[in-house]
Amino acid sequence: MIETFSNRHKGRTSFTILKAAIQRADSAGPLLVPALQNIGANFTVFAPTNLAFKQIISYLTSGLIPVAAPDAVFIGFIQSNNITTQLALGLVAYHVFDGQAGRPGRAFLNNFPAGAAESYKTLLNSNPVAASHPGVEVKATFTGPFVTAATVKGLVNQTASNIIVDPTPSTGSSDQHYLNGTLHKIDQVLLPF
Repeated sequence: MIETFSNRHKGRTSFTILKAAIQRADSAGPLLVPALQNIGANFTVFAPTNLAFKQIISYLTSGLIPVAAPDAVFIGFIQSNNITTQLALGLVAYHVFDGQAGRPGRAFLNNFPAGAAESYKTLLNSNPVAASHPGVEVKATFTGPFVTAATVKGLVNQTASNIIVDPTPSTGSSDQHYLNGTLHKIDQVLLPF
């Protein structure tokens, strides 16, 4: 997905910080990039925008890195020793379903429950240490047969992240379909711990 994703989004900059987090996660050994490039995989990725990453990094640094700083400052922060490879790997893995071990795999918005949120396991739950982790909560709001709003919430997020719903996904938000998965643009970084 990452290569196809990168090619489809050339010239767009809304996911450069996510890409930096994936690269940081793989800096100790390739795990995510080969998986995301696997044509036979069946992923769902909740992709935080650059603004979402900027907001959480600014918060975690007590404002030392202001949200208004250039993307390159945040990318440099992620690729430095300020973020461990293990932290980057866990954080990115928490944003992905892969269709194994009870996870839903490729999921479009209309696959998510209406009404009350339901918990779904993520790649983070592949780790035996985190097997009891509840994953993320997802819900959708339907108007007639169409999803008009959807959210995904991390375990320690105070509020749910909005999945950017777009009835015409070609404009770059929800239900972006790739050969090996589906991508949903979200407005917060999901926090597992």
